[in-house]
Amino acid sequence: MKLRNILTAVTIAATVVFGASAQAGSFNYASEVNSFIAFDGSSHFTFTPGTNNFHVSDGSAINLLGEITGTYTIGAISGSTAPVTGTGTFVIHDGVNDLNAMLQWVDITQQGTADFLNITGAVNLTNITYAGSNPDLLALKNAGSGINVLSFQFIPAVTLAELVGPNPHSTSFSGTVAWSPGTTPTPTPTPSAPLTPGYWKNHLAPSGSPGCSSLPYGHCSNNGPWTRDCLPKLIGNFSVGTISLAGQIFEGMTCSDSSGQNAIGCLAGHLLAAKLNRCINSNSCIDPVIAIADTFLRNPPNSTVSFGGYTATSINYTGPTGTYNLNVNQRNLAIALKSAFDTYNNGNGCP
Repeated sequence: MKLRNILTAVTIAATVVFGASAQAGSFNYASEVNSFIAFDGSSHFTFTPGTNNFHVSDGSAINLLGEITGTYTIGAISGSTAPVTGTGTFVIHDGVNDLNAMLQWVDITQQGTADFLNITGAVNLTNITYAGSNPDLLALKNAGSGINVLSFQFIPAVTLAELVGPNPHSTSFSGTVAWSPGTTPTPTPTPSAPLTPGYWKNHLAPSGSPGCSSLPYGHCSNNGPWTRDCLPKLIGNFSVGTISLAGQIFEGMTCSDSSGQNAIGCLAGHLLAAKLNRCINSNSCIDPVIAIADTFLRNPPNSTVSFGGYTATSINYTGPTGTYNLNVNQRNLAIALKSAFDTYNNGNGCP
């Protein structure tokens, strides 16, 4: 069973997905004799046997054998389609080297007696590896990802509900793989080194900027990065929108005194510095700690927060002039959080 008129559209879909200017490549494949897509009657399907269950039917890889592996699950049916979950592999053997790709089917659709996996042409082949020299397989590997659409047929028709269960069904299959030319990946920016609260306090804005001459706390500078360029920032529910307010928060960091009041002042300054560091693309490993600290300093809502072996209810941070009377658990949690930020902001990594 080929259903060429529909499967040829996959190549067109590849051009749409990968871009109209792309010179998309493709090849077709079909199940081997005594190989099937098999539905177990319990919402699952697999491909049998486990090896060499299809052959490539055109292109430079013609007649090469391969297999589709994995167990896939059909989700809730809506009309003539249903989602498909599960991950497997798509493998082609060139006699010396194997092309391997991670495969997900995305969805299943019924049209009369025909059924399709991934009929919309979503990119569903990823993590492609291949060390050989077959032109089509090499092009697919170099593309980095691809589209795999598969079709099968039951005569008389078998509905999606019947494929879900309770009776098993199996039939032959065929499919099309399509891809775009490979492109040079965009390099991932190297994270910037984090900067200390003291740095941000003394680099609030470029020298001569509005507000610099009347700052009660902190300083402006000739060199950046500058705090101003990353504002506003939230500390819990409290908005830090000016360099004057940012300077006041940094000034209030009496971190050598672990009283409840000073623990919050120290935590607020370190949290603000961590958010400014993330603004300049420092390492994102601190993001979970930022989220926990924000939750702790935000009330309402009243939240239970855990970190570093301590658990406490959240408080309402109202800024550097607020009064904070903490219980023992809240104080210990604040100190644990500020210590994690102190490590990060001083360039010593994440907790």
